[in-house]
Amino acid sequence: MQARFLEVHGARSRVVSRRTLSTVSHALGMAATALGSDAVVVACFERRAHFEPRLHAYQRMVERGAVVAVAHVGSRATDGCGFHVPLQVDDTAADVWALAVFSPTLCGFVCATEHGT
Repeated sequence: MQARFLEVHGARSRVVSRRTLSTVSHALGMAATALGSDAVVVACFERRAHFEPRLHAYQRMVERGAVVAVAHVGSRATDGCGFHVPLQVDDTAADVWALAVFSPTLCGFVCATEHGT
């Protein structure tokens, strides 16, 4: 997966690797966990299979007091990871991998779609 990466100051997007996206996403997740109850987290995964490897990280966020909403295709709930937003395969959001973290001291966002084949 490659995606367009939005640079906040330059307001431009660019193609970055899956590894870069994963690194940014993990850093935001760790920040949300550290922020605890000050964090609001919204995450969107294309499929539940993409969410499952990160399940424990989202459970930790909730345990630390963060408000978490997770969206993905698949009917099962989030297994203790906050609010579940079920998506249908044909939903536009089902093609997006996104993570947004908001708090009084931090705001971060990463969003990706498949770029080319």
